[in-house]
Amino acid sequence: ALAKLNGKFFLPCLLWTSLSRTVTAGTLRELWIMPVLAMMHVVIGSAIGYYVVLRACGTRRGFRTVTVLSCGFGNSLALPVVISRAITKNPTIGDLVFVDPDDGDKCALYLSVYVIMLSLLMWSLGPYLYHRRV
Repeated sequence: ALAKLNGKFFLPCLLWTSLSRTVTAGTLRELWIMPVLAMMHVVIGSAIGYYVVLRACGTRRGFRTVTVLSCGFGNSLALPVVISRAITKNPTIGDLVFVDPDDGDKCALYLSVYVIMLSLLMWSLGPYLYHRRV
């Protein structure tokens, strides 16, 4: 019940407040690399999943497609947002120093742009890959 409340209420509230403070035309121009990285994530993750399925583990035929898709389309929003907020709230962690109070909001912005492209790929390329048996 708490996980549902977090996913349906608290996480959207956190993203809304973070993004409303940081989204500008200038920041969006800086974020062009995030969709490219999302595509690379899917391609590299799928390739690793394909290798694991066929070579390393010898996964049964019924689980191969799901395994490859799970490797290609990993969870990359809820946990990274929470971790990045926790990290940026501490002024120093080892050699890293966060001095800008908006660092947490910038992390949420970067992750949001990344996940938008990842979602587009998941809902356009995912069904095609799911119906194609590995």
